[in-house]
Amino acid sequence: MKPDTVLEDIKSRVDIVDFISGYVQLKKAGQNWKGLCPFHSEKTPSFTVNQAKQIFHCFGCGTGGDIITFVSKHDNLSFHESVNLLAKRAGITITYKKTDKKTLEKNEQIRNAVQEAMNYFIKCLGNSVDAKNYIRQRGLSNDSVSLFRLGYAPAGWHNLLKHLRHAGYTDAIIQEAGLAVAGERGPYDMFRERLMFPITGISGNVTAFGGRAFGTAMPKYLNSPETALFKKSETLFGLHEAKEEIVKNDLVLIVEGYMDVIICHQYGFRHAVAPLGTSLTAGHINRLRTLTKKAVIVFDADQAGIAAAKRALKLICQNDFKARILLLPDKEDPDSYLRKNGSPPFSSLITQSKSMIDFLLTVSKNGKIDTAREALTIIAEVKDLLLADEMLVELSDKTGILEATIRQELKTLRKRPESTKQVLTGKKL
Repeated sequence: MKPDTVLEDIKSRVDIVDFISGYVQLKKAGQNWKGLCPFHSEKTPSFTVNQAKQIFHCFGCGTGGDIITFVSKHDNLSFHESVNLLAKRAGITITYKKTDKKTLEKNEQIRNAVQEAMNYFIKCLGNSVDAKNYIRQRGLSNDSVSLFRLGYAPAGWHNLLKHLRHAGYTDAIIQEAGLAVAGERGPYDMFRERLMFPITGISGNVTAFGGRAFGTAMPKYLNSPETALFKKSETLFGLHEAKEEIVKNDLVLIVEGYMDVIICHQYGFRHAVAPLGTSLTAGHINRLRTLTKKAVIVFDADQAGIAAAKRALKLICQNDFKARILLLPDKEDPDSYLRKNGSPPFSSLITQSKSMIDFLLTVSKNGKIDTAREALTIIAEVKDLLLADEMLVELSDKTGILEATIRQELKTLRKRPESTKQVLTGKKL
């Protein structure tokens, strides 16, 4: 199909409400659908989708257009890349001019190389007794292996490289896809003798990989480097698989690692996602906030876990998320806890998770006054005044400090420079 006719055909085959619902939690409002705008921060939904006209518009920031505009802006793609992505979804073949092909060729080759690598890893898993034994030892079901498209990178330096070369990919494309590393004697495989976890975007297309070493090899987990397709600080493992449950529950469960996510899904907690071996970032929150603004974040109960939770609180508050903190029993993570105890006890832990104020009061080793000041530095980051007020009242109730005193202290704190806020309790949060 030629480009001049493909746009109309895409719009007739891909419903804009169905498509945008994969990115934004939409609710029916008269003849339209409404939700929180994914392009700017807002508390009241002003993002509207008109199904009859197949267009969207945000009355808050003014962004609007059709489904192609949405994909281009949301996924930071060029016009041609967006059309190509939507055409594939609609089952449409496009005939491009040579100039168009040049702009698409490189990224398309990288996408195809990563997809080919995933298929190769899946095939290798089926042929590896050791890898399949490891999966059984970790308690993964066949359904979980299939859902998350797990694979295996065999031992050796050039297995994937040879496979991709044979499939027609150049060494330059293979390296730019993050699948091979340049060495003194030429490129070699990035992943060797590892259980492979495909990392996908919210649409489900594989963009990168995480590899878990067998035995004592280091590093235990290895992620693809950032590429034209993959930005670690904006990607959450399991988001594609979890997005419908997140919208359904209006809640996301944020855990730490690949295995935690997979086991959570296996035991019925299908709204679980995880950052990729890094702390929670604004990019992660931005990916989630179009689906929900409520989270339960799971941390280890050791000092490192408590410190990580405190760092996350500031980011959560800056983005007007309403989060609860779940500290697991000593030396447990969701993976180990669920396999030992099953779903009901884990569900109870989620129900008993602590509010941000409760968490700070529970883990603090300081006195009541210093702990209250620490909590106020968190509340000061909240832009949603109603949410901040709710937290302030809770802080007063649970510390016994007069609400008027806390309100005055918060007002004073908000006027102080950022550096003063950070060291208010003698240490950075």
